[in-house]
Amino acid sequence: KMPQQMYSTLLMTIECQDLKNKDLFSKSDPVCVMERKNSKQEWVEVGRTEVIQNNLNPKFSTKIQMVYVFETVQLIRFSLYDVDSADKTLSDADSLGFLETTVGRIVGSVGSCFVGSLQDPKGKANSNHGTIKILAEEAKAQNDSLRFVVSGAGLKTKDWVGKGDHYIKIRRRRQDRELEDVFSTEVVKDNKDPTFKPIEIPMQILNLGKFDTPLVFEVWDWNARSNHDFLGQITT
Repeated sequence: KMPQQMYSTLLMTIECQDLKNKDLFSKSDPVCVMERKNSKQEWVEVGRTEVIQNNLNPKFSTKIQMVYVFETVQLIRFSLYDVDSADKTLSDADSLGFLETTVGRIVGSVGSCFVGSLQDPKGKANSNHGTIKILAEEAKAQNDSLRFVVSGAGLKTKDWVGKGDHYIKIRRRRQDRELEDVFSTEVVKDNKDPTFKPIEIPMQILNLGKFDTPLVFEVWDWNARSNHDFLGQITT
């Protein structure tokens, strides 16, 4: 077992832009697979994201966990595939490109956020295959969940008729300063003083186990036939 001071647990958030389109009548359905090179110099899968349908600029919500060993070169590879099979397997998937780097290079980037160009399946750098952004955030060992209740009083509405159909969106301020959705409540209809169902969120999802992580609570007014209306927010 490694001494506690020698390693930390990272959560990798992956986003891509301008991926190559492999489909004729729609856009590619990308998934990202992360691998590491083991002591036998073999690539071993660490984890993979969800598949996002018809999107050449995916922002994957599934994070991949990785143990970062200090002062050790850890080779990793991120491979993008266009998955068309119903069972989401990679056997018939088209390669959209890949990036090889090290965990240390990602962690050592500004804000532990690394952006690189994807290489084509033959290993050549090719701008036509787009870019990948990898954000590495340290996750504290925290298996607890936080349970709380959110309510509103005198909430506004932009509807012509009624008191508004409100819901709350909770977002986390990431290390790269961008906001990430972590939870949305149900919609409470026609009520300017809503009390939402009790919320229970694992700390790893809410704030990566860090109590000083900024959280944003946004108030929205739901609409059936148009875009939902943003009404305001608080940061805590």
